[in-house]
Amino acid sequence: DTRRARLHVRGAPEGRREMLRLGTWLALAILMACPRPGVDGYEPKRIRKVADLRDNMYPVMGHWPCVLLLNATGSAGCSTREPVWATLQRCEDMGCVRSIEGDRTLLLPPSVFPRAMREYLDGSAPVDEGWRGRVR
Repeated sequence: DTRRARLHVRGAPEGRREMLRLGTWLALAILMACPRPGVDGYEPKRIRKVADLRDNMYPVMGHWPCVLLLNATGSAGCSTREPVWATLQRCEDMGCVRSIEGDRTLLLPPSVFPRAMREYLDGSAPVDEGWRGRVR
């Protein structure tokens, strides 16, 4: 029988092949039935107070990621433990970029971004003290 030869596991007698198949299905059923922990083994802790909530917000990360906060005046900041760094400012052209005063977080269109970065990296921006001393 060619069909029987194809189903035959090399070097295993017929009864042993059936045991191997049964064992594989049994192992798969056990794995599927076991309760699985959360992502990467993380199980959330009970939250009983605000400090617990704060400590559990970003348990896997090694830093405090920035959750951006915006308001009607364009101010931006992070809802982390760090202070606000800069006000949000939208610039549509290089004239606006060159006229920035004080600390700003810039929103630039794709057409302006390469030139703004080139001027920043070259240090050729006409701002008195240059961009490099003002960018964090």
